Amino acid sequence: VLLVLDGSTGQNALEQAKHFTAATDITALAITKLDGTAKGGVVLAIAHQCTMISLHKKLFAEAFGTFWLILAGTGAIVVNDATGALTHFGVAVTFGLIVFTMISALGDISGAHFNPAVTISFYLAKRLQGNIVLPYIASQMLGAVLASVVVSFLFPAHATLGMTSPAASVSYTQTWVLEMLLTSG
Repeated sequence: VLLVLDGSTGQNALEQAKHFTAATDITALAITKLDGTAKGGVVLAIAHQCTMISLHKKLFAEAFGTFWLILAGTGAIVVNDATGALTHFGVAVTFGLIVFTMISALGDISGAHFNPAVTISFYLAKRLQGNIVLPYIASQMLGAVLASVVVSFLFPAHATLGMTSPAASVSYTQTWVLEMLLTSG
């Protein structure tokens, strides 16, 4: 999407840029100055407002962030299963720290979803365009699968690789319903 703005309108052009970038991803920006009175400052402000990050960079950020989330989190579970050194608290802190780190590092690039449920939620809240939902989810799945392959390679003797299972007294249907409720809540 090419956004063409008249830079001579100053604050009005900045407001227009804000509204357009909220509605759609801007891929190109052209700023014209139709009169000789305009100053260059608005050009920098508009360019900053319309940060244009290519889709492939966003998709790479989603795959990269998901990879590290799964690698660190699942790795922590496997290490704790084998040694008991981390405890449940240590595993939770590992997940929290890697989520914090990846959001800090990649949030400005892709929004740092790292989870299809988050991506779908952003879409349903109209904060993400429909045409990038499936590519985001595919990137997240790719990152998760690659991380799982690495964990499997690093810990070949571990049977479940961090998989969680419902207790014997709880059915898979009950577990699925609980997961859906917790995810959507």
